[in-house]
Amino acid sequence: MTLEKLEEQIAAFDVNLGPDEQIALISVSAPAGVSFYVTERKAISREMISLKGFDQDGGTVEVVQHYTQFNVAIMGVPRVPVRNSIGFTAGRGEVGTQD
Repeated sequence: MTLEKLEEQIAAFDVNLGPDEQIALISVSAPAGVSFYVTERKAISREMISLKGFDQDGGTVEVVQHYTQFNVAIMGVPRVPVRNSIGFTAGRGEVGTQD
């Protein structure tokens, strides 16, 4: 349920972005507030959430946290080439995973 709520928030934020922007997340609890582009998300268990992706330098990032401690800031950033999008489509309400 928590992962679905996060997806809804991200999709709602995405609708307001311009064509040259995309979503990046900042893990509020990560060192120095690392921002990253999410390429994979999953619930590891009923309590644990995992987001995987890459940072602006192309480094691999994974955040794994208990859902009660999971805090992210959603932000719009300049669009970069997408490795694998997690499937948010602005304006159409589609949320899913793209291969």
